[in-house]
Amino acid sequence: MGDPIRTFTATKRPKALIRLLDSQQIEVVLHSRLSVEDVLRLVAEKLGLSLSDSQYFCLGFSDHLNNLHWLDGSVMLYDLVASTSNPKGTLTLSHHVR
Repeated sequence: MGDPIRTFTATKRPKALIRLLDSQQIEVVLHSRLSVEDVLRLVAEKLGLSLSDSQYFCLGFSDHLNNLHWLDGSVMLYDLVASTSNPKGTLTLSHHVR
């Protein structure tokens, strides 16, 4: 029989923590089809931005060397968590003006 703690950890969904320009943070549970564009729409809705104003914003993340990487709108965030090797399963993103 499998270890229940290990089984729970394996099924836990990763999260993204989005840091906004005003230092607020939004936490989003990731699923396999959630793209950067989807998260930008959620942030725009939370901030009350119109669709036309939201085009001026983007998301980025810092790697282990503290280099900032801008994310294309088509990137699937679930895949990005796996590729960044984050042991906590949390992806920290920054909301920026383009």
